[in-house]
Amino acid sequence: MSALEARRTQFLHIEGMDFSGKTTISSEMMKLAPYHYRHNNIASSEISPLGKAVDVMSESGRYRARTISMGYVASILADIDDFTWPNKDTVQDSAAAIRCMARLAIDNQRALLSVLEDASRENHPQFTKSYYLTTSIDERLKRLGERDDPSQNDLMLVHDTDKFIAMEETAMEKSAAIFGSEVINTTHVDPQDLALKIIKEVESARND
Repeated sequence: MSALEARRTQFLHIEGMDFSGKTTISSEMMKLAPYHYRHNNIASSEISPLGKAVDVMSESGRYRARTISMGYVASILADIDDFTWPNKDTVQDSAAAIRCMARLAIDNQRALLSVLEDASRENHPQFTKSYYLTTSIDERLKRLGERDDPSQNDLMLVHDTDKFIAMEETAMEKSAAIFGSEVINTTHVDPQDLALKIIKEVESARND
């Protein structure tokens, strides 16, 4: 496959904080069209060996927060280095770089934030189209109540709502600045309708 032919495949980005609807929309898109799925990592659907190692370090409780953050930044930069444009239409459910930037910002780790932001602007691939999904806190809490087994990360919404809101603001800002994300409020949106709208937009652009 030539570089030109590869670029005719679509690499779509669906971003957003917890309970914004990004995984639901991604799933609906894959029901409607033959999209491949990637989550967090852009180079592969699998967690990288470096990312797994940092997860183990984090869970051990032995290392300072800054040390763990440096590990996650390194794993994201390695993921970017490993990236090649997908040879099949792909939907990216969240880009790890955006969530990590949001976390670094609220933890006031300015130096690491600058490193990751500069690297993302210079080297991160630009998606065919990027969407940032958001909704109200009340709607997120409603969706949380419908989830059978919420993760510890999911519970930040309840236990530290102010931090969650701060992360949302940063994630939205960085996603728009780096990927040109279109912001969509999913509070009163039918997931299938939105998935179909996105697919039609992308197909229309492909045929222009």
